[in-house]
Amino acid sequence: MPKMNKYIFTLLLILIVSITSFAQINDLYNYNYLHKIEAKEHKIDITSNSYYASSSINNGFFNALLTSNYIDNDLKASNNIDDLNYFGSESFSNISYYFVPDSFICCNDFGFKFDLSNVSRINARFTGDLFNLAFYGNKMFAGETADFTNSFFQSLTYQKFSFGLFKQTESKGNKVTYYVGASIINGQENKDISLYKSNLFTEETGEYIDFDMQMRYYYSNEGKTDFLENNGIGGAVNFALIYENIEKNYIINLSVEDIGYIKWNKSAKQTYIDSIFHFEGVEIEDILDYENYSSSEISKDSLMSSIFENTSISSYTKLLNERINISISKNLIPNNLFTTLGLGYLYNSGEPKPVFYTRSNYKYNDKISNYVQVAYGGFTMFQVGLGANVNINHFNLTIASNNIIGLIIPDKTYSQSVFVRLGYLF
Repeated sequence: MPKMNKYIFTLLLILIVSITSFAQINDLYNYNYLHKIEAKEHKIDITSNSYYASSSINNGFFNALLTSNYIDNDLKASNNIDDLNYFGSESFSNISYYFVPDSFICCNDFGFKFDLSNVSRINARFTGDLFNLAFYGNKMFAGETADFTNSFFQSLTYQKFSFGLFKQTESKGNKVTYYVGASIINGQENKDISLYKSNLFTEETGEYIDFDMQMRYYYSNEGKTDFLENNGIGGAVNFALIYENIEKNYIINLSVEDIGYIKWNKSAKQTYIDSIFHFEGVEIEDILDYENYSSSEISKDSLMSSIFENTSISSYTKLLNERINISISKNLIPNNLFTTLGLGYLYNSGEPKPVFYTRSNYKYNDKISNYVQVAYGGFTMFQVGLGANVNINHFNLTIASNNIIGLIIPDKTYSQSVFVRLGYLF
């Protein structure tokens, strides 16, 4: 039973994640660069980033899960398991194209932005009892009740095409850039499990268990999960504002992404469970006479059928996770040192708190710069990041991680991230 629970828990954490890393606070959609695009310029950006972050699961333990390595009791105990724990992971890839023509219809200073994106995201909240049941089994709960109430798991994969207009204005030495965009979304896969009042009682001598489950489970077509499979259609709107005060050398950025939804098609399923399951095991009089018991009514199929008997096949609509980011940046040393204070938050994801961060960029020359970043919040705790930027002719390359310490002491850190962007201006 502990082994089976371990596999179930592992599946819930890493389902649909193919890579683990993106930093929660990088500029995914390149809105911070809109004000730098001038008339007659074209720009292409290719971005790949991913992240994993948790309040309790450390990097060493999570890497062992991903690679199916043996997890001993010391590694289990190294986690910082609390009464309520959080987990977030995202894999994101994007290609953007910007263009500012001489004029747009009758108006100047308008630009176009096009994006193609692929997003895979997992968000979860789980109790300490759920973790302990999954990795230690129910022996430790003999005569007690394990509580899973308020746990949830969200897994979402989608692709989107976005189109937007941005306008650049200037007045009295101040520049303002506005962006308004819309997205058409292809829903590839969705799994959404919410455990309401749910607990497991184990009789003290192990003679029986009672599972009191109140749960709702949404899931898209399980037979079509490959890349670009169409299991739903949705839409979203996106906004950004960049204000630049040239005289005082500071910039304010505000962006809101993915205010929208996906309507999953008629092949999707919904399951609602509100029942108590009582299990006393199977009594076998002759262990050598296995075949007489192999078709027992307490089989895996019959158990699953009873749990999922209240399932409907119909379309449903789910809101997207909306991302908001606001920051203020100032030149402390003109043309050399640039410092940013910011806040980011992912709505409808269960993220327990916003991410607060400060980032300092130092420009050595026109070709090379780097940054150091300290962040707190989101799905995890403190993070220290490093990044480097290189300009060669018309190309720009950025490589960064928002938690570089995770590579050095994985058993003491609770997030990993990788961010890569290649840009070409012509």
